[in-house]
Amino acid sequence: MQKYSFAISILFFSFFCNSLFGQQSKQNIHINKELSAAISLFDNQKYAAAQKLFISVAENNSDKAIQSDACYYTAICGIRLFNSDAYKLLSKFIETYPESPRIFSAYFEMGNNAFREQKYTEALTWYSKVSINNFSNVDIAEFFYKFAYSYYTQKEFAKAKPLFKEVKSAKSVYSENALFYYSYLEYVDKNYTVALPGFEELADSTIFSTVVPPYICQIYYVYEEYDKLIRYARGIESIVNPQQLPDVYRVLAGAYYKTLQYDQALPYYEKYFKDATNPSKSDYYDLGYLYYRAGNYTKAAELFQYVTEEEGTIAQNAYYHLGDCYIKTDKKDKARNAFRAAMSFSQNSEIQEDATFIHAKLIYELSYAPFNEAITAMKGFIQKYPNSKYKDEANALLVKIFLSAKNYRDALSSLESISTLTTDLKMAYQQIAYFRGIELFNNNMYSEALVHFDKALQYGIFDKNIRANTMYWKAEAYYKLEKYANARTLFNEFVITPGAFSSDEYKRAHYTIGYTYFEEKNYSQAAVWFRKFLDIQNDTKSQYYSDAAIRTGDSYYILKDFNQAIKFYGRAVSSGSYDTEYALFQEAFCQGLVGNQSAKISLLSQFTKRYPSSHYYDDAVFELAEAYIKIGSVDKATEYYQIIIQNYTASSYIKKALLQVAFIIYNSDKLDESLIMYKRVVEQYPGSEEAQTALNMIRNIYRKKSDMNSYFSYIQNLGGYATITEAEQDSLSFDVAQELYLNGDCQRALPLLKNYIQQFGDGYFVIPANYYAAECYYEGGYEFEALQNYLFVLQKKPNQFEESALVRIATIHLNSKQFQDAIPILIELEQKAQRKQNLAFARNGLIQCYVQTNEYERLVATAHTFIQIEKLEDADIRWARLHMAHALDSLKDTTEALLQYRTLAIEYNTAEGSEAQYKVAAYLFAQKQYEECEKEIIQFLEKSTPHQYWLGKSYILWAQVFIARNELFQARYTLQNVLEHYKIQTDGILDEVSDWLNFIADKEIEAAKVDEAPIIVPMGENPELFMTE
Repeated sequence: MQKYSFAISILFFSFFCNSLFGQQSKQNIHINKELSAAISLFDNQKYAAAQKLFISVAENNSDKAIQSDACYYTAICGIRLFNSDAYKLLSKFIETYPESPRIFSAYFEMGNNAFREQKYTEALTWYSKVSINNFSNVDIAEFFYKFAYSYYTQKEFAKAKPLFKEVKSAKSVYSENALFYYSYLEYVDKNYTVALPGFEELADSTIFSTVVPPYICQIYYVYEEYDKLIRYARGIESIVNPQQLPDVYRVLAGAYYKTLQYDQALPYYEKYFKDATNPSKSDYYDLGYLYYRAGNYTKAAELFQYVTEEEGTIAQNAYYHLGDCYIKTDKKDKARNAFRAAMSFSQNSEIQEDATFIHAKLIYELSYAPFNEAITAMKGFIQKYPNSKYKDEANALLVKIFLSAKNYRDALSSLESISTLTTDLKMAYQQIAYFRGIELFNNNMYSEALVHFDKALQYGIFDKNIRANTMYWKAEAYYKLEKYANARTLFNEFVITPGAFSSDEYKRAHYTIGYTYFEEKNYSQAAVWFRKFLDIQNDTKSQYYSDAAIRTGDSYYILKDFNQAIKFYGRAVSSGSYDTEYALFQEAFCQGLVGNQSAKISLLSQFTKRYPSSHYYDDAVFELAEAYIKIGSVDKATEYYQIIIQNYTASSYIKKALLQVAFIIYNSDKLDESLIMYKRVVEQYPGSEEAQTALNMIRNIYRKKSDMNSYFSYIQNLGGYATITEAEQDSLSFDVAQELYLNGDCQRALPLLKNYIQQFGDGYFVIPANYYAAECYYEGGYEFEALQNYLFVLQKKPNQFEESALVRIATIHLNSKQFQDAIPILIELEQKAQRKQNLAFARNGLIQCYVQTNEYERLVATAHTFIQIEKLEDADIRWARLHMAHALDSLKDTTEALLQYRTLAIEYNTAEGSEAQYKVAAYLFAQKQYEECEKEIIQFLEKSTPHQYWLGKSYILWAQVFIARNELFQARYTLQNVLEHYKIQTDGILDEVSDWLNFIADKEIEAAKVDEAPIIVPMGENPELFMTE
C-alpha cells in the first residue's frame, strides 16, 4: 500500500480540469463535438443528459481512450443519479480498463460507496489501491479522512492516527472531525499534552462542544488539577451529551474525594453509579468508603465486595472496611472472612496486624470453629506478633479458646504441641482430654477413650468435679470392654471421691458395680450392689430402677432364694417402666417354686390378659397348666395345655404339653387315646428327650394291655434310636462326645460327634450332636460345614437348640453377604425369639438385608419395630433410624425422613447425628429456604462434632447458599477455609471444594466481562463526517 507521509500542502497544485474528480486536461482527449457536449453537461451537473451522450460516444467511437473516458463518465453519472446499476458499471470499467488514467478515481469512488454503506473492511480494500496524484485538495482531504476513519472502525488506531493528523492540519470540511479523532486517539494513548489542546480547540465547536468536556475533565483529573476540574465541570453539566455525563460525574466526584470534600463527593458518585456501565474497582471502593464514613454500612459493604477481586492496597483496605461494616451490622460470620482476606495482604503491615487479631477474635466469638481454626489463628497471631499491642488480650483469649474448644481431638493435639503449659493451659488440658474421652466413648471407641481419660487424670488436681467424672467414665469404658474387675475398682474409688455424691453418676456407679458382679456370676454380691442402687434411687419409675430390681430378682432366683426373688420382681412390676412382662412372669414362676400355686395362677392370669402378644405368652400358658396340675385341677390344666397344642405349634413347650395331656388321659384309663398322643410325640419329635419319655409310656401302656408283641412290632418299625439293642451304645457314645464338648475341647469332641452322627443318624441324641458339631465348626472358622449341621437342627424343630441355630445360620448368611438367603431365616427368628437380644439381632439383620436388596418399605417397617425394643444400645437405635431415614428418602417421603433426621441430629456428636444434621440443612437448601438452611449450618458448626466429613460437607453447602445469593466472595472464602484447615486427604471433601472454587472463579471471570463502550460522536448534517462504531 502507498504510504502517505508527505504534507498535503505539497499536493495542492493547479489543475487544468474543471471536473469534480480531477479529470485529465481536455487537451489530452480527442475531442469531438458529441464528447464536448457531454462533458459540458456533466460539468453543469446535468447528469442524465450527459450520461446519454457518454453512452453514445462509447458505442460509436473506436478509439480506446475515448471509449474508456466515456465508460468512466457513464458510471459516474449513474452514481450522481443514484442509479442502481452505477457501481456495476464502475466495476465493469475497472475490469475492462485497468490501465486507464482514471482508475484511481474509480477506486476512490468504489471505496466511498463501501464507506457510505459502513462496509469499512471493503472500503479499506479500495482505498489502499488509490494513488492521490492529480487529486484535488478537496478530494485529498476526503480521501485521507475516510481512509483514517475506516482504519479507526477496525481498531487499527496506529494506522488511523497519522492520517487524521494530516487532515486536521489543513483547512477542510473534515478538519474538525479529524482533530477530534486525532485528539481522542492521543488521549487513548495517554498523550494528554497533545490531546488536551485538541479538545480545548473543539470546546467552542458547534458539533463537538457537547462531546469534548468529559475528556478535558478526565485530563485535568489525571494531572491532579482538582480545583481547576471542579470549576470547569460545574459549568458544563447542562451541555454535555447525556451519555457522557456519568464520566463527568465520576471525575468530579473523584476530585472532591481527593480534596477531602467527602460530603460534596457523595452525590456525584451516586449520580455516576446510577448510569455507569462499567465502574472501576477504585470507583466502587471510593463510593463504599463515602458510605462507610456516612455510617451507611449496608451500602458500603455492597460496594466493597466489588473490590475483592483486586490485588494490593486497595483490596486490603476494602477487605478491612468490609469486615468492619459486617461487624457494625452484626454479621460476624461474614466479617470473619473479610478480615481473613485483609490479613493475607502485606501492603500495610498495621492493617495486616489488626486484621489478623480481629480475625482470630471473631472465630472465637462466633463459637463455631470445627477445625479448631480459633486455636490455630490465635496461636499464629501470638507467634507472628509477639510484641503486639494486642499481646495481653491475645494470650487471655487463647486460654478461653482452649476451654471452649469443641474439636477436642485437634485442640488436644494443639495443646500438646506447646512445650511448656501455663497453669491455665493445664486446666484447659484436663477439660479437653476429658471431653475427648467422652466423645470417643459415645462413639464406642472404648480403648481410645481410656487413653484420654488417663490424660485428663494427669492434671486431676485442678478441677475435682472433672476428675470424679473422669474416673466414672473410665470405669464405664472398662465395663464396656468386659474388664469387670478394673471397672469395679474405679467405681469403688469414684463413689468415695469428693464431689461424686452429688453427681448423677454416683447412683449409676452402684448400678454398674452390680452388673460387674452379675456378669462374673457372683450373684450374691450382684444382689448387694443392685439393692444399694435401689435404696438410693428415688425415681422408682426410671428404667434403671426397674432393671436393677429385675437383676436383683434374677440374682436371688439363681441363688434359689425364691422369696427374695419374688419381692424384687414385684418391685419391678410396680415400677412398670421396663420389661414388666418378664418381671411379672418371673414373679409368678417363683411363687410356684415356693408352693404358692394360687398366687402363681393369679399372676399368670393377669399376665395373659395384659400381654397377649408377649414372647413369654406360651411360657405363661404352659406354667398356668402346670400350676393347675399341682392343685389337682386337671380339666383346667388340660384346657391350657390344649392352647399350646392348638395355637403354638412352633413353641418349645408343645412336646411337654402333648406329654402332659397324654399322661392325664393315661391316668383316666383311656389307654388307646393316650397311646395316640404318645405316638404323636415319638413320630413328630424323634430323638428328643420327650420322645424317649413317650416310648417308655408306650411300653407301659402295651404292658398294661398285655400286648407286648404290638410294642415290639412298633419299636421295630421305628428303627434307629428306638431299637432296644442299640439304646445303650447310643447313650454311651454321645455321653463321651458331649463331655469333651462341654469342657471346651472341640478338637477331640468333633471327631466323636461326627462319628456319632454317622453311626446313629436317627439316634436319641442326634439333635444335640449336630448342634455341638456345628458350634465346633463355627468356632473353628468353618462356617460352610457348620451351616449343614445347623440346618439339620432346624429341620428337627421345635427343639431346645432351634433359636440358637437360627442365630448362627443368619450370621453365616450375613457374613457371606447372602442377603436373600438370610431374610427368611431372620423372619423366622424374629417370630420365635424368646430372648430379646435374639429378637434385636433378627431385626437388625433384616435391616441390613433390606438395605442391600432395596426393599425400602419393609426396611422402614422393621426399623420402627427394632427401635421399640427395650434396652437397646443408643448406637444401635441411631443406626436403625438413619437407615430408616435413608429408605424414606428413597420412597420420596421427605416429611417423615426429615422428622427422623431431626431426631437423629439431636445427638450431633455421633456419626449418624452429624450426617442427619447435614441432611436437614440439605433439605432446606433444596427447597430454596436459604436463610433457614444457613441457620441450621451455623448451629451445627457451633455445636461441632468429631466427624469431620459432615462438617466439610456443611461448609460446602454453606458456600452453595452464598453462591445462590450471588455472594461469591463469601462463598470463596468459606471454601478456602476448608481447603486450609481440613486434614483428611482421601474422603473427597478437598476435591469437591476445589471443584466449587473453580466454579466460582469461572463465575467471577464471566461477571468481569464487559463490552467496550463505543466512542459516541453526534451526527451532523453530513452523515459521512460523523460515522460511529
